[in-house]
Amino acid sequence: MGHNEDELPKARRISQKLGMEFIIKLNRKPLFSPIKDNEFVRRESGIGVATRDEFIDIYREPYSPSCYKFWTTPQINWDGKLLGCGCNIWQDYGNVFKTTLKQCLNHKNFIHTKRVLLGKDSVGKEDPCYRCPKYKDLRRIKLKRRNIVINFAGL
Repeated sequence: MGHNEDELPKARRISQKLGMEFIIKLNRKPLFSPIKDNEFVRRESGIGVATRDEFIDIYREPYSPSCYKFWTTPQINWDGKLLGCGCNIWQDYGNVFKTTLKQCLNHKNFIHTKRVLLGKDSVGKEDPCYRCPKYKDLRRIKLKRRNIVINFAGL
């Protein structure tokens, strides 16, 4: 975001000092705090782009889609509900406090949603992806299997 783009080098140094991976998050709403120096952000981002639209144009895939989190880091809400991603507010896939994480990850609707995201099943009005603004990017740019670390049974 424009109000903190100048902090990218400092954030990178701190992450390196702590032994952490440096991953930036590009502005989701470019009209709010727009980038001031696109070339600086392209250089300092480590990914060669300053906006999400540039990322899509260059890499032909959605920028940091929450959809990947269904495989890599599925979101669990504060109350134990497995949501799959940070965008889903419409449906849960069980409660890890009441059953187990493995049971929730193998829930038939969770597996169906992963199949929807891979284009193997059709999205229905009852699916959380149907309402998700990020899902529309996936209709024109598919998830790349190389970016998915499949840790769980079901696909």
